[in-house]
Amino acid sequence: MRSLHRRLGIGVFLIPALGLTIGLAQPDAAIAETRALSNGAFCEGKFDKAGNSPNAVCSLPPTAERPPACNSRGDEGFASLFGNPYTYYRGPVVRLVPQGKGSFVWYCRDDQANQDRFDRYEGDVRNGQPNGRGIYLFSSGDRYDGQFRNGAFHGKGTLQYGRNSYSGEFINGVFGGKGTLNYGSGDRYSGSFRGGFPHGQGTLKFGNRTYTGEFYQGQINGRGTVVNANGSRCTGQFFNGLLEGRGTCTFPRGSSLRTYTGEIKNGIPDGQGRATLANGTSQVGLFRNGEYVGR
Repeated sequence: MRSLHRRLGIGVFLIPALGLTIGLAQPDAAIAETRALSNGAFCEGKFDKAGNSPNAVCSLPPTAERPPACNSRGDEGFASLFGNPYTYYRGPVVRLVPQGKGSFVWYCRDDQANQDRFDRYEGDVRNGQPNGRGIYLFSSGDRYDGQFRNGAFHGKGTLQYGRNSYSGEFINGVFGGKGTLNYGSGDRYSGSFRGGFPHGQGTLKFGNRTYTGEFYQGQINGRGTVVNANGSRCTGQFFNGLLEGRGTCTFPRGSSLRTYTGEIKNGIPDGQGRATLANGTSQVGLFRNGEYVGR
C-alpha cells in the first residue's frame, strides 16, 4: 500500500489534536485515534465516544496482492467504479459511517485497457456512499457533475465522456428521462431516453438532416418526419432509420415533384402512389425506385 499512497499523492496520517468537539448528540471530548468502520475500512482522526469525527482519513486494507478488477459497464459509453469498494475516503464520519461533505478515491485494475484506474468523487455523502450532489472525476478525464443516489448517477446531471456530452436525467446510472446528447461528430439528439438509449419521442439532427418522431432502443423506429438539406420533407412510418410503408413527401421549389403520397421503400417512392409534378399535372399508379412506371 505504500507505493499506492505515493502514486495517489496522499497518505494515511493522524489528524492533529486541535481540542475540537463535535456538535452532535454526545458532546464527549474527541481524541485522535484509529477506528474501524463496519465495512472494514480503518479511519484515523479525532473521534468522540459515539464514533463521530469531523474530518477522518479512511482506507480499506488490501484484500489480495493483486489489485481489484474494475466493474465495467461500457454499453452507455462510460464506466464508473461504483460497485467497487472505495480505496480512500476523507471527510466527516458519523457513528462510524462516512456522512457529510467528503471525497472518495477508487482504485482498481482495468484489464481491458491494461492500466490502473484512480477515480474520484467529491460531494455529498450519506450512509457511506455518494448521495446528493457531487462530482465524479474519471481517471480517463471524463467527468460527471450532478445528482447521485446510493452511489449511482441519479437525477439531473451532466456527463462529459470522450468527445460526447449528455445533459439531462439519469436513472440508476444510465440516461433515463429527458435529456440532450451531443455527439463528437456534431450530431445532436434531444428527447426521451430509457435504459441509456434514445427511446420515445425526440429530435435527431444528423449531418444535414433532421428527424423528429419516435425512437426505440436507440434506433429511429415509429412514426416521424425527416427534413433533408434540400428542403424536402417526408412523414410516415420508419423502421431502422428508413421510411417504410405509406408516407407523404413534399419537395422544395425547383424540384420536378411537388408532392408524393403512397408506398415507400428504403426512403424512396416504390409501389402504388400519387405524385404531383411541378407543372401541376399528376401521376397516379406504380412507382419503382422513385420513378413513375405507369398505371
